[in-house]
Amino acid sequence: YLENREDFTMPVLRIFLLIVISVVFHVVLQLKRANSLTADGLSLLSLKSAIDGGGSALTDWNEDDATPCHWTGISCMNISGSNDPRVVGITVSGKNLRGYIPSELGTLIYLRRLNLHGNNFYGSIPDQLFNASSLHSLFLYGNNLSGPLPPSICNLPRLQNLDLSNNS
Repeated sequence: YLENREDFTMPVLRIFLLIVISVVFHVVLQLKRANSLTADGLSLLSLKSAIDGGGSALTDWNEDDATPCHWTGISCMNISGSNDPRVVGITVSGKNLRGYIPSELGTLIYLRRLNLHGNNFYGSIPDQLFNASSLHSLFLYGNNLSGPLPPSICNLPRLQNLDLSNNS
């Protein structure tokens, strides 16, 4: 009788352990998804990565956050039709940041204000930046930007304020 009982108990125990492990894995995966950074936040992290030295002035820009809306220099707004608040403003001026402007900022389709003046950004302004079709204020003065202005800037229907002075 005992031999038959062991034959029955071991497979049941294995099945039970597999179920417990599966449930724990599923819960952990759901928690990770719930806390993953929004697409806007990932685009902003490209700016931090483009800064020489890793953007030490942007220490609270953290990939483990669910949203970038509490990060230094970031403004967000609830947009109808969107589940999460969207980035509408970036103001990271006068922080002596040195780096380039990444093309990923163009994916911020609700971005209205981009203010990076008074830093040391170099290189050209990426053409993709002007995919941010809500952009109405662009302040990049006092950097080290060079090269031609992308023609796609003419495709910004809401652009009202543009200052690119004091660059290379």
